[in-house]
Amino acid sequence: MTFHSDISKASGDSYRSRKRPKRSLESLPSPPSLTAEEEAELRPPPDFLAPGLISHKSRRPAPRKLDPVLSEDLSRCEMYEESWLAAQEASVHQLLNHLIAQYSPIPTGTHRKELRREMLTLYSSAPFPTVYKRVHASLQFGALSITQSTLDKSASSKFVNGGQGWGLDVGLRQRYLELFVGSYERQSLITALEVVVGREMFANACPGESERKIMETFITRYMINSEDLLAATQPEPPRNRRGVLIQQSTAEDEDKGTPAWLLRRSLLRSLLLILLLDKVKARGIMGRQCLFQTSSPHKSSNSVLVALARLLLPSMGDVVKPLRHINYNLESTQDPLSEFDFTINNIAVDLRDGVRLSRVVEVLRGSKNRLSGPLSSDDEQEDIFFITPRLQYPALSRAQKLHNVNLMLSHIDNVHNVQAKHIVDGHREITVGFLWTLLTQGGLDLLVDWDVVKSEISRLKAEADQRGVKYRQPRLPASTPYYSLMETWARLVAEKHGLKVLNLTTSFADGAVFAAIVSEYEQFLPSLAKQDPKASLETKLRGIGCNSYFGEQIHSH
Repeated sequence: MTFHSDISKASGDSYRSRKRPKRSLESLPSPPSLTAEEEAELRPPPDFLAPGLISHKSRRPAPRKLDPVLSEDLSRCEMYEESWLAAQEASVHQLLNHLIAQYSPIPTGTHRKELRREMLTLYSSAPFPTVYKRVHASLQFGALSITQSTLDKSASSKFVNGGQGWGLDVGLRQRYLELFVGSYERQSLITALEVVVGREMFANACPGESERKIMETFITRYMINSEDLLAATQPEPPRNRRGVLIQQSTAEDEDKGTPAWLLRRSLLRSLLLILLLDKVKARGIMGRQCLFQTSSPHKSSNSVLVALARLLLPSMGDVVKPLRHINYNLESTQDPLSEFDFTINNIAVDLRDGVRLSRVVEVLRGSKNRLSGPLSSDDEQEDIFFITPRLQYPALSRAQKLHNVNLMLSHIDNVHNVQAKHIVDGHREITVGFLWTLLTQGGLDLLVDWDVVKSEISRLKAEADQRGVKYRQPRLPASTPYYSLMETWARLVAEKHGLKVLNLTTSFADGAVFAAIVSEYEQFLPSLAKQDPKASLETKLRGIGCNSYFGEQIHSH
């Protein structure tokens, strides 16, 4: 113990007593020299520790471009593209809505002057002049005459007997206005009012006044108060040679301006207004435009007539029967399907009840010549819409939906492996395939003018011959004439711009052929892309009517 302690003490003292010799930097060994290549590898990047840069992140290599798509035709595109079904739905959705829109109601506001001319022609022809005289006589002397007892039982008797007229009853006047303004389609009602009264409605309208307010003012002035008739100057009564007045006055002249006369004039013009709107719809002058508003409680002309009689002649009872004796017959009735919006928003949901699918089949089977013109008779309407009148609507149960889809399928030929349950259950692949089958069988003639395509092919071939390019027509089955025409046209346009089209699938994958087609016909397209030469292909395609999904897919490639 003592021995170890002494040794350690002695060694410690001797260690402290030693001093390390100081060595200069020059005496240190020099590091091994590096080559220029090694120094370049170890040298930091130029932006390392630049002002404002806190940390340096390693650079990622630039992403490689996707390899080109195979040049061969891919007949099963759904096996190569995850969004293939969504692309098919977007395309067929746009095409179907384009076809359905051609049979949708056309707003009458844009063609109101033409509609007014047709209404005036109808109003001056049979049976209106005869009906006018008969209704006028019946209101004064016949079954519709307004007797004193009728006036006493009327809700407006206090105003009539007081010599002020029924229009001063605020509640009665408001119900009368709502009967017409709240029931009929607005633009058609405006035109019919102008025809019946014989005056323009918006000529002296106050600036900023709403359309409804202008209509109510017009009805109040000319349908209720008859201001135009009261303002007419009376001719000088005839006199004999001695200056004595000749008695030629009638009952109409004797009570003109009285409350009973005002009530008769209101009823006369109201009955003629209802009859005019009824005949305009029944004879197809309004086309496919609905006669009554969707929110209207009245869906037939008879319903409006009964409501009018209950309002102004509550003691008359059944007013339809005496009017039929004077050839006053109403026939227009608005069914629920005429108010149905056939626009397709979601293929997976909107087609399951069979209503919109039935309209698509009707449109595809209808004549191309009838697309723009109005319906001229009930026979033509039944010929065009031969499925929807027999549908069960609203289709709430599965059995009703199956009935509608089976009824639609019974009018289609050459449809295999498609059953009603597939569409009712929302099978997307089968539904999209079925829709494309419908379009290829009967819809391509309505979507594309093939005569124009053939003329374009002839023009492009002539230009190719002038350039010394020989084009070979592809050999395709006789069952695909439209496919052959489209491929021939696309190949000629592509070759003019230095591209090649081998098929209608993979040759369009990079968007170059689409750009060539848009460039070829850009001057004829009414789009914003025509005004901006630097616009992208996506903007140009959206400008000519392509949907957003199509433009995004082209942009991604």
